[in-house]
Amino acid sequence: MRRSTLLRGRSPAVRAAVRRGLAGTTLATSAALLAGLINAAPASAVEIPPDTNPPYLPISLGEQARLDRCAGGFALHIGGPEMKGAAAKALTGSPAALATATDPVTGMDPLRQAMVKDRDSYEGSPVASGERRQRWEASNNPYW
Repeated sequence: MRRSTLLRGRSPAVRAAVRRGLAGTTLATSAALLAGLINAAPASAVEIPPDTNPPYLPISLGEQARLDRCAGGFALHIGGPEMKGAAAKALTGSPAALATATDPVTGMDPLRQAMVKDRDSYEGSPVASGERRQRWEASNNPYW
């Protein structure tokens, strides 16, 4: 077993004293750390007032408009060509048109119809799907 450089060539009394000192330092450090963790207050981002009627209210201004834009953006990213076109039209249109396009109660009518068209075009004709794939491969050929 190889001894450390710090204790090499020292007398047994010095080595024992250094070891006791290191052990004491380790014990004191761990005790201070434990005491700090016990006395630490839990972290909180927002302090909740003690009463049941808080003096503040969350901001709900424009909440539905933000949700409509989020749903339109989601349709824009996951949809096929027809759905992307319908979502882009809804997102660039008026807020009322966007709300109509993304309203789940009315069945998201423009987006739903576009989704059905995309589904039917992909599943409808294997020949058309193969031609689309060939055009796609031809357009990406310079990047190969």
